[in-house]
Amino acid sequence: MSKLHITILYIFFVFSLLLYGCGGGNASKQSENSEAFDSVTLSAYSGNTSIGVTHSVKDYQEWLKIYSSTADPESRISIYTNPEDPNVITVFELTKSHDEAKNLFNADGLKEGMTLAGVSSTPVVRFYDIKYFATGKTDKMYCIILSHAVADYAIWKKFFDEDEPIHNEAGLDLLSISTNAEDPNIVNVMFATNDVKKAKDLINSSDLKKRMTESGVQSEPILTVLKTTKE
Repeated sequence: MSKLHITILYIFFVFSLLLYGCGGGNASKQSENSEAFDSVTLSAYSGNTSIGVTHSVKDYQEWLKIYSSTADPESRISIYTNPEDPNVITVFELTKSHDEAKNLFNADGLKEGMTLAGVSSTPVVRFYDIKYFATGKTDKMYCIILSHAVADYAIWKKFFDEDEPIHNEAGLDLLSISTNAEDPNIVNVMFATNDVKKAKDLINSSDLKKRMTESGVQSEPILTVLKTTKE
């Protein structure tokens, strides 16, 4: 297989995710249906899915040229970098289904195609079921992801909603809530912020830890900080 054909295959994979998952009207229809995303009457699998891919690249700008050449400008897509290394990239996309995304990601030749596009590490891929997805854009500099296990999503969500004034006071804008496809008891909350320290102070505060225990959080929260991009 020629290098050209392999590169085209990588571009086709990215384009397929955008076209069938988050491009155009489908993404708008999903994201605007926030009430359905957020309903505690939903089963663990919401029917609204996404994928997160993290990998290193040799050069972010060069990788972005290939990636952006396939992206629909109207697509709901987020690209983040590691605050300490701009060549470590995390991309989140809405997808048609987990099976569709897995099949595309495992396509023959994709690994070599990603290498030619500048991907220099084994991609870490995660699949999510979306419970809430904010339609508005944010101009805040960082994204904070808080992941933990809960005993019951509906009970946890009630406590989480009650804490909205605390989140606002800390300068946190809610971006999304999702559960892991493999384990619906793992909840992932994404916030936008300009003040990472203030956010960490809130998360590590004794008051919030007490609230989290009362809400049924069953594991030590895992905190991930990403940096937003302008592209």
